[in-house]
Amino acid sequence: MDGAAAPRRPHRRTAQAQLRADDAAFAANWRTVIVVDLAMAVAVLAGGLVLLWSGSDWGWALLATGFVYTFFAFGRVVKWRRLRRQAGL
Repeated sequence: MDGAAAPRRPHRRTAQAQLRADDAAFAANWRTVIVVDLAMAVAVLAGGLVLLWSGSDWGWALLATGFVYTFFAFGRVVKWRRLRRQAGL
């Protein structure tokens, strides 16, 4: 080796890779996956409220995390419904 770094291939996110990331949207139990995801969001929010009620300052952090999680969970609902509609399911 002459000390030169090997050329790097640029990472491309292909449509196939995106499809694999959203395979659960086409599963028969996709609604169950969404319900569990939203239940986790509600559990994090509830945990934040319990910590706030108990007087812990960490409640605010957990509550903020719960709101962000809920935002992305609802975004997943919208995305998966759109993907299923486009696929004719």
